[in-house]
Amino acid sequence: MPSPRFLQLDDIPAYRTLRAENLIDAPWSSGATHGNDPTESSGYLEKIIAANDQHLFVLDHPTNADQLASAAGLLRYPSEKTSHRAMIWGVYTTPPLRQRGYARQVLQHAIESAKQWEGLRYIALSVSASSESAIALYESLGFKQWGTEPDVVHIDGKDYDELYMALKL
Repeated sequence: MPSPRFLQLDDIPAYRTLRAENLIDAPWSSGATHGNDPTESSGYLEKIIAANDQHLFVLDHPTNADQLASAAGLLRYPSEKTSHRAMIWGVYTTPPLRQRGYARQVLQHAIESAKQWEGLRYIALSVSASSESAIALYESLGFKQWGTEPDVVHIDGKDYDELYMALKL
């Protein structure tokens, strides 16, 4: 299995393909939609790559050099009052490679990287209540659920609740 690494400029097309797949495959997992996602905007991913307080971690596809297998974002809250917290976002593994440890590996790498940020004490995330395997993965990594927000995402007449979780470092 490849090792997680930071997204690089050369990875942007492959990341956009993976992200588009995510938004189509699991539309309840994000407030964004394919065609209306910040990661599609020119310069957005380049800013993440250059940032010190935000990272995108990726795992290469094991058999196709032009694809990524998995990704997860990590963002430190910017305000002085909240900079002791960070947020995991955009966790996704392409369906043919699920249940092989890719998401776990990229998340563990993000958590270990977050631990290097001075003064960071918590990592937060939100996850669709309908994503049972993702919830189980987060819990296995030590995240604890602290709340539920009803009807966060509305798609084709159906509402999806969002669970909020945190990991104390």
